[in-house]
Amino acid sequence: MRLGRKISNFCKNKFDVSQENKCPYGHTEKFASDIWAKKSQPLERDWQFGLNLCRKFSKGPQFKQVFPFALWLGYIMQTAKNILDFQLTRYFSLYVHNIKYKIGDKRRRIIMPNKIDLHMHSAASDGTDSPLQLAETVQSAGITIFALTDHDTVAGAEQLKCHSPAEMNFVPGIEFSCRMPFGKCHILGYACDTTHPSFREALAQGAALRSAKLQKRIDFLRENQICFPEEELERLRKMPSVGKPHLGNLMVRYGFAPDMQTAISDTLNRCPTHNSRIPAEVAVQAILASGGIPVWAHPLGGTGEKEVGKEQFGEMLEELMGYGLRGLECFYSKYPMSSCESLSEIAQNRGLLVSGGSDYHGENKSVQLGTLNEENAGVEPGRLTILSALGISLPT
Repeated sequence: MRLGRKISNFCKNKFDVSQENKCPYGHTEKFASDIWAKKSQPLERDWQFGLNLCRKFSKGPQFKQVFPFALWLGYIMQTAKNILDFQLTRYFSLYVHNIKYKIGDKRRRIIMPNKIDLHMHSAASDGTDSPLQLAETVQSAGITIFALTDHDTVAGAEQLKCHSPAEMNFVPGIEFSCRMPFGKCHILGYACDTTHPSFREALAQGAALRSAKLQKRIDFLRENQICFPEEELERLRKMPSVGKPHLGNLMVRYGFAPDMQTAISDTLNRCPTHNSRIPAEVAVQAILASGGIPVWAHPLGGTGEKEVGKEQFGEMLEELMGYGLRGLECFYSKYPMSSCESLSEIAQNRGLLVSGGSDYHGENKSVQLGTLNEENAGVEPGRLTILSALGISLPT
């Protein structure tokens, strides 16, 4: 405890902490709340979880000594985040996150309301879980029907065809990044014959455009004095599907941004990448030709995207249906249940299949598996009419 007090006093002097930030035991909870209220809500919940652990396992006077020191350590780490390359604060937050979600997997399964998730990404595109790790995570989350829909690649889905758990229903999928006269969109393709010539041609076209887009972004970063070692760039070029999260994480690693989201919003989104997507008509018709089901992903706008207005939505829907669209992703993690209900009604009235997914990306997005609406409410499996079209029996 003497060492702890010495380090704590050194930190106070070193960082010239004002009197109002000092944390006697009687105000530790308020101090913690004030510091971490500046962070995201998930981190605040993780902090509360850690606080409860401290209360449970730290009894008596030693709590008064240890807990303020832990807070000063957190303060140092938060300050160091803006100076150092190693993001020490992230380690602290992930430590509590791991206690809650990795050791507490059982608890996570209890609160998981949905056993179906037809939209997720692996490290084959811009997710952080490898395909095999993703299958294990999906299984531990209690999900019994899932689809892997990586951006413009089926590399991960092909791997899972042979390695998905036998007791689970796996649907191989893809998410094409597309353009239309009315704006951008994403088209999901389920159960496609990936050897079909039309499908392979659409894949090759998407891969070429994505490679060109990567080079545009690399050049843009260089123009802004943001450079990476050539071996890092070669590693990216060899990946099947590279997106903004990959470059954002590199910017964080080499000290050009404090976090991935800031790197994307403040820098990468300023890079012009015109005509870097395949036409939506090409994607829809390639999916249909290969025996698959084309579905419009998050039709009101995805996470981090501009919301699609009512008029634009109507124009895009008419255009896509003219190409042969067969379904709408009505249930989506970003949308409130009222929007999900409205989309579901539109799908039924227009004779379209209803689908749903979380758009899980691992650590690259704060979305949990099985989340089919903003409220994380349960959705009756029978409402996802795409399941019957895929020949999948409804889970009990």
